[in-house]
Amino acid sequence: MREKRKRTKILLCLVFLFFHFIGFSQNIQENNICITEKPSWVKEYLFPEITKYDNDLPIIHYENQYNSVTKEHYRKMFYYVNNVKGKKDFKSFYFNYDPEYESVFLNSYKIYREGKEIELTDKTKTNQLIKEEIVSGKEYDLEGGITIINEKVKTGDLIEISYTVKGYQPDKHGFFSFKQDLYLDDLRGKSYSLIIENEKEEIKHKVLNSEIEVKKYKKNGWNYHEYNFLQNKSTIFYNQVLWHSVIPKIYFYADKQWKDIVEINLKNHKLEIPPSEKVINKVQKLTKNSKTLEEKILNILDFTQKRIEYLDYGLIEPKKTDVTLDLEYGDCKSKSLLTIKMLEVLGVKAWPIIVNSKGFDERFIDTPTFSTFNHEVIEYVYEKDTLIFDSTTFPQYGTLKDRQEHHFRYGLRTIPGTNKMTKLDIVNDNEISIEITYKTLKELDSIPDRYDFVHMNFILGISSKIKGNIVNQFEHINHNNGKKNFFSNYYCNNFIEHYQNIFKYNFSDFESSFLFHEKEREINTSFVYNNFEAESTTLNRINLDYKKGGSALVHPFQFLNIRKKDEIGVYFNLSKFKKQEVLIKLKRPVWVNKFKEDSLTINTDWMDYKMKTWEKNDTIYSLVSTNFLKLTLDSTRYDEVKEIQEQILKSNNLLLFKEKSKIERKGFWKYYGGKIIAWSILISIIGLFILPIILYIKTRKKIKRLNS
Repeated sequence: MREKRKRTKILLCLVFLFFHFIGFSQNIQENNICITEKPSWVKEYLFPEITKYDNDLPIIHYENQYNSVTKEHYRKMFYYVNNVKGKKDFKSFYFNYDPEYESVFLNSYKIYREGKEIELTDKTKTNQLIKEEIVSGKEYDLEGGITIINEKVKTGDLIEISYTVKGYQPDKHGFFSFKQDLYLDDLRGKSYSLIIENEKEEIKHKVLNSEIEVKKYKKNGWNYHEYNFLQNKSTIFYNQVLWHSVIPKIYFYADKQWKDIVEINLKNHKLEIPPSEKVINKVQKLTKNSKTLEEKILNILDFTQKRIEYLDYGLIEPKKTDVTLDLEYGDCKSKSLLTIKMLEVLGVKAWPIIVNSKGFDERFIDTPTFSTFNHEVIEYVYEKDTLIFDSTTFPQYGTLKDRQEHHFRYGLRTIPGTNKMTKLDIVNDNEISIEITYKTLKELDSIPDRYDFVHMNFILGISSKIKGNIVNQFEHINHNNGKKNFFSNYYCNNFIEHYQNIFKYNFSDFESSFLFHEKEREINTSFVYNNFEAESTTLNRINLDYKKGGSALVHPFQFLNIRKKDEIGVYFNLSKFKKQEVLIKLKRPVWVNKFKEDSLTINTDWMDYKMKTWEKNDTIYSLVSTNFLKLTLDSTRYDEVKEIQEQILKSNNLLLFKEKSKIERKGFWKYYGGKIIAWSILISIIGLFILPIILYIKTRKKIKRLNS
């Protein structure tokens, strides 16, 4: 028995060690930060003035100074503690850095209070944390952080903090590249910036979304670039397309060409090295049962996307393919390189392409800098088509063309001799069709004079079919979060607000289904709600004469979600779906004796829209179909889009009436008249006879009391 327990303990220890080495672990070291004087090259700016502020902890002065010659980055901030909440928010100050390249030095920590300067630099409590990410026993990445503890801060204090990061290298890619986002959430004063670089280097700059003037001058053999930015506290972040930023930014970059960046990428990837024996063996194992080239490629793409986990560790060079294969972890560069080498075994031509995950902004076409990129994917050739594959996204399904990524807009191909950004094909085959059926509950059909539509209850059924590349995303949502999450996230975000009340009910209140067809690349969903009250959804969009018994049932899908003109950016999106269709079926209720058929057609260079309503076999139909020729427009088209939207909203209704004829009015009095006459006679008797008698008796009693 003891031997059995001993063997069990040993087995448990081995299992623990196994999972320890294949998983993540962190080795955290804690030290105190070094304190030094600020670097001699740092420029002093005017001490900030204190005024009234509209937030709890405003930054009223910010400095960002970088010396490319000494590889030092100096930052200085003045915070004003405006109230008690601001004091709580400033209990600690944190910033991170890269311990593999950089070291941090605290230069000052002071409090200015009631005309006095309180020096806390030497007395400051700080924590320095270095986290090591370990995968399978090997160090993958380091991340450093500094926390400054603020125990002596009071309301009304002005706090100064400055520090220097040595070893900061915006040119670690091979040449100078520096980006600064000028917008700071809590900035209520000026930000000052100074960039110093070697006199021999030619440095250019580009400013986006601001009118900043950069002052240039030479001093001690160095070139200086100096500028400041006064932030408008009412800065608006517009409803914009992802690839068009409205945040004020400034980019500094060496006078190079795109081919210089390509050459550095080629050097880092070492694409000329043939696939290793380990990679060749893995490809042969993955494709041994595949009959066609497409099946083989699909197996490789599935492997690198699903089996090799994504780990964003921020290194410049990709890991070697054998390392990525062994660890089954990698960043976008490592996963892309492994995919390229595995495709190379099959004789498929492939290469890296660096992109921006939000889509490359056209304003950077003439700005050759690494700062504009944050992601890497691959391009490969199949049957004379050049396709894009992203190994880091959620699992993809369908054919090779079904997996084509389409939202990057521009990319820089890592191919020898490349000297320009490539405009990528925008592919959108997303389609959605929705069918909605209403059937009034039988017990309500028989209510006399039931013409008020907004109080009707229905059996409501909604079914939808979604096709296209977006199916991969929706299937991923369903797979990870379940059917309930899919319904709540997708339908609530896409159905107009009139229908969102449906989803406040418990999901057990209706029957639902979710079917994913991988081969057809379709998602079919449906649910039936057995007691749905129309009052929560049928808010009329047009003025109807309710005295004539008119009501409108609106289409529950929003084709155009256009915000106010002052809330959109230079570009705005129209729809995720190229084709959309909604069909409403309403079993004619007994109270409807007049139905108005209608139709509308709108044709523009960006949208074809058709709406039609009709009646057949005692059922009322309404069909809306939209085909978007463009999914993005610039703000100069706003008035046109808004006008079309208003046209659609005005006509996007099922108009239902019950007109009151003379016979119906006679029937109404026949049904209600007796009761109304009886109540009228009773009220008249009370008013003419009973009330006067009561008043007479009370008056006589009061007179007798007065006489006595």
